[in-house]
Amino acid sequence: MKICFCESSAQTIWRHFDNRIAGKPLFGHTPNAGPLLAEALPTHKLPYVNDPSIFGTNLELLGPDETRIWGIPEHAPLHLLVSREKRSRSNTRIVAHSAVSDLPAKAFLELRPGIHVLSPEHLFVRHARNSDLISQIMLGYELAGCYSIRSDLDQGFFQRPPLCSTKTLSSFLSEADGMPGIKQARTALPLIIEGSASPRETGLVMMLCLPARLGGYGLPAPKMNVRLDLGKDAKPFWGERNAFDLVWQREKLIVEYDGMCHGEEAARVRDALRRDASLLAGYSVFTIMRDRMETPEDMLVIARAVAKKLGVQLRPRSKDFERKNRELWRRVIRSPHP
Repeated sequence: MKICFCESSAQTIWRHFDNRIAGKPLFGHTPNAGPLLAEALPTHKLPYVNDPSIFGTNLELLGPDETRIWGIPEHAPLHLLVSREKRSRSNTRIVAHSAVSDLPAKAFLELRPGIHVLSPEHLFVRHARNSDLISQIMLGYELAGCYSIRSDLDQGFFQRPPLCSTKTLSSFLSEADGMPGIKQARTALPLIIEGSASPRETGLVMMLCLPARLGGYGLPAPKMNVRLDLGKDAKPFWGERNAFDLVWQREKLIVEYDGMCHGEEAARVRDALRRDASLLAGYSVFTIMRDRMETPEDMLVIARAVAKKLGVQLRPRSKDFERKNRELWRRVIRSPHP
């Protein structure tokens, strides 16, 4: 029998997954358990399994302190997926959750022999069962983005490669008919843009682009953190990174979010060079500093400016829009680390 982490335990593991930390495997090695990852592997190279009948609650499979290495606190409950035939009662350490039969391919990933975790796509669907739509969208941005939320870090997150994409999420959902949470997951997916590099970037684009019924301004969706060919005249200004936060290519508009403080000279120089490169290529560039989103009224100013550049009218039409807009701002800008 093997074990499979699910629900909040799986989410914690993925939030600690980074295949670039000092060039070493994230999970390292644990006594009597062998290497958890033989090398610094991206998620798509971890082996998949698709047989929930093998899962149980045998904690003897875990090495000493293994869950702590994965980010799960020492005395935190372990959420485990178990087959219905082998389901055991939950206790103070284990919270057992029933597996669903006939799951799509790529439902589970093997961290090491005997130890499995929900794939990011599977986690997305199971999370939707007990999640409101805004929380579900935020999770999708994180999974398909370039960051993980970490409350134990000073800035509240760290950057890493995407765990999945909107394409892989869509593929999984297309095979997940009948799974609990599938309706909510399918509602959320079209509202997710992949590539966000931080919770604040996610909050910014959600405020700008979500429909008015959810409190957003309903602007056309940009691409996020994409590379642009700005032409040879702009190349001397590129520096090492030619990628921009929010890009509307047809309208030739770039919106850059800068979480640095105004007084940081290096940030000012970097932004000036990137802005010069973009302007040479014919793009309009807005740089939005962290302290320019401190109130819903600030966000309205930003939305109006972006709408004007996009050539669209900003007329959100939804019952009780102001309340919904303020609540969305509170959740995704003021407190972007759920």
